[in-house]
Amino acid sequence: MKEKILGLILGTILFIIGYLCFSFFFSDDDKAAEVKDVVVETVDDIHPSAYDYTAIAKEITYGKTTELEKIKAIYEWICTNIAYDTTYSIYHADECYDKRIGVCNAYSELFYYIAKSVGLKSQMVVGKSKNAKGYISPRGHAWVCVQVNGRTMLLDPTWGAGSVDDDNVFTRSENIWTWFDVDPRIMVFSHYPNNEEYQFLDEPLTYDEFEDMPYVPAQVYQYNLNVNKIYQLARNNDLELPKFYGELQNQNILFYEIPLSNSLRIGQYYDFRIHLRNIEYKIAIANNGLFTYIDEFSEEGNGVYSIRYMPRNEGDVSLCYYDDKRDVWKSIVGYNVAPAKSGDWDRLSEVYPLLHPDIRSVENLYADEWESAGVDNFRLAELIRQYNVTKLPIVYTGYGQYLEIVDIPMTRELQLGQSYTFMFSPRNDRQWAIIEGKSTWYQEWNIDDNGVYSITIIPKNCGDLKIATNVEGNSFYTCIGYEVKP
Repeated sequence: MKEKILGLILGTILFIIGYLCFSFFFSDDDKAAEVKDVVVETVDDIHPSAYDYTAIAKEITYGKTTELEKIKAIYEWICTNIAYDTTYSIYHADECYDKRIGVCNAYSELFYYIAKSVGLKSQMVVGKSKNAKGYISPRGHAWVCVQVNGRTMLLDPTWGAGSVDDDNVFTRSENIWTWFDVDPRIMVFSHYPNNEEYQFLDEPLTYDEFEDMPYVPAQVYQYNLNVNKIYQLARNNDLELPKFYGELQNQNILFYEIPLSNSLRIGQYYDFRIHLRNIEYKIAIANNGLFTYIDEFSEEGNGVYSIRYMPRNEGDVSLCYYDDKRDVWKSIVGYNVAPAKSGDWDRLSEVYPLLHPDIRSVENLYADEWESAGVDNFRLAELIRQYNVTKLPIVYTGYGQYLEIVDIPMTRELQLGQSYTFMFSPRNDRQWAIIEGKSTWYQEWNIDDNGVYSITIIPKNCGDLKIATNVEGNSFYTCIGYEVKP
């Protein structure tokens, strides 16, 4: 009898074990989906807390009525009150709250507990991160996703709070909002979750793809750039973004269109179309010392400005803004100008003829002064080439405007004993003279029916020779200057 009872008990135990094994290995799709959902919602990776965060959560979110307002308030409080632990020893919320310091895991846990205390649903996301240099940290990283108004929002309070430099010094960010509500298509360039579901992408990236993808800063989302275009270019391995400097400056500027390639070419046109939220915000495009200011842009109205811009120098190009406090121009977005080829210079010369390498090295090539004296850039370039000029005469700023050049020697250095003809139309009714040195004056002008002055002379002395006019009283001022050589 005892053997029968023992056999029955043993059989029952074996049946239960077999059923459990069968259920474990051969569960149907619905059960698998349930397990999957539980995994997504679980908080097992959050370290247990001994604190009740209700009081501080209510204080932080006081007066906030919507989910979004509460999320922003919590994020802002953490970013501005918690410093990064450069000793890498504080990993959890309670100690982070007490000491106001922690690593990414502590930042994320603290956000979770404070958010939970006011009824917000959030989750810490764990994975890998990539910095601006493309370096993937072996330590791993943690950030946050939170439900708001039926959608999932990604944010990183650690990176929002600031950064750690090469000397392991933490510096607070000037703009914490760079890493708040980041588009998943941008977040995945720098944040790769261990669970691919937390990418929140229709076609999740593999880790190998993440390694190969370029770093894309979150600023591209805040600047209103075409996120989908950037994302698709990156997935096709065809993305080389320009450099984004620092943080978004007061959110005064949005980009409707800018070049998305890091490398620009001389002689090629590039479209910039921007929206200034503050019309007093001063911007310019700088190219190795050549500035194109906002007044050269086309104004479309409602704070929108556009320009078809052509780089004119090798080196750097940057869209920059003027910092009134520091009295300096600061870059917002930067590009590299590729070394020019012969075709590039030819295209540039069609618009800016004086910038061709064969011409731009000519001395005294002051385009504005020559323009004021009646010689435009195209004519000046033609004359330089025609006479093989290496050094132009000097057109003196302010005084060149008193004449319009018809035909004059186009070289700075004249030769003693040679004959030279000077022809110009005066733009004043004063006396004119050619003065050689300090003593020899030529004033016997031939004046034709069109009012053109002309004279032919042979310099007799070495030294200065100038075309001059008496703008005030009996004093003569140099308009164009030469140097007579033996």
